Amino acid sequence: MITPLKLKEYLIYLIDWISELLMKTNKTSECNDVYFLLCRFQKLDVFNFKVNRLITLCLQKMMEGGCGVEDHYELMGIQSLKLLKPWI
Repeated sequence: MITPLKLKEYLIYLIDWISELLMKTNKTSECNDVYFLLCRFQKLDVFNFKVNRLITLCLQKMMEGGCGVEDHYELMGIQSLKLLKPWI
């Protein structure tokens, strides 16, 4: 049986693994995907001290690569937030 404490431990491992992979990649599309995932973690208030640092790193890599930020809500069955762009 998986306990909440075990899930928290696995989540820490996942964030550490994402951090290691983010340091190795130079592809802005991968940074964009990681940024999207980290933003979801941030909304859930999951280890924000580390997540915020990784979000900053993603944004820096995306800016250096000239990549725009894209949301991937449509993959989750949610309409894109780009519809709201004129009002944001």
